[in-house]
Amino acid sequence: MLLDGIFEGYKIQKQFGHGSFGQVYIVKSEKDGKLYAGKAEVRNNKHSSLLFEIKLYPTLQQSQYIPRFIEGGSTNFSNYLIIEFIGPSILSMLSTLKRNSFSLSSGLRISYHMLKAVKEIHDLKVIHRDLKPSNVLITKDRAIPIKIIDFGLSRIYINHKTGAMIPERDSPGFRGTALYCSVNAHLHKDLSRCDDLFSWYFVSADLINGGLPWKGIENRDEIIKYKRDHDMGQLFRSTIPEYAEIWNQIKNLKYDDQPDYQTMFTLIEMAMTRFQINLDDPYDWEESSSEEELDYDESD
Repeated sequence: MLLDGIFEGYKIQKQFGHGSFGQVYIVKSEKDGKLYAGKAEVRNNKHSSLLFEIKLYPTLQQSQYIPRFIEGGSTNFSNYLIIEFIGPSILSMLSTLKRNSFSLSSGLRISYHMLKAVKEIHDLKVIHRDLKPSNVLITKDRAIPIKIIDFGLSRIYINHKTGAMIPERDSPGFRGTALYCSVNAHLHKDLSRCDDLFSWYFVSADLINGGLPWKGIENRDEIIKYKRDHDMGQLFRSTIPEYAEIWNQIKNLKYDDQPDYQTMFTLIEMAMTRFQINLDDPYDWEESSSEEELDYDESD
């Protein structure tokens, strides 16, 4: 475990989890006394994903669904990233609410905003490659109720010099989380925008339905087989057919295909209209928890 002193100008208040690489802390600024989220890794890491994440954050600031970047740097012991301190993840919130799923109203709107976040990230020429509930944080702003974190596994997919998509590589290795990743990720293929959308779809199903059919399967080969052999549209077909149609929209996307985000937004909006859900309705945590009750324990 990293020790105090790893953040230049910040004091560790509490460790509350870990990202794809490195430990995550609540830290207090010695300058303004405010709380921030800090992520750190041992500096002798030869292949630093955190340094890449630090370089990526200024570009990501163009999205309203990304936490505010404060600073990034290195001490004698560590590389560190400081971002705004927001709130618990949607995974942690479900635990606080003692539920397996959100209400249909909250679940649909979280899914909708997650898709908006994914599109904005893609518009910035970045693919996340590890979308999951613990990487989606809850804010206090109902207009932008969630923000995406942990870009340690992310990748820029456009060559900035040529403007062309970076060619697909042969078997670059596994990236992601087995429960939510695409079949392409399981097969160690190079990932692209479509793979973020597959992960978004699986996360949405988990949050709305309270689980995924392969959630209890530990063998990765069996998980791959289930994902390949079953129609993922069935996850929603009897409840929210609009999502089954979204699956039909994305299931055949290839590495360099441009997703039709607008059609997906329209389908979700149709579902919300059908269920009489408004974007500015209260969320489950607003109705069930006070601010003081929010759980900030982000173990993953």
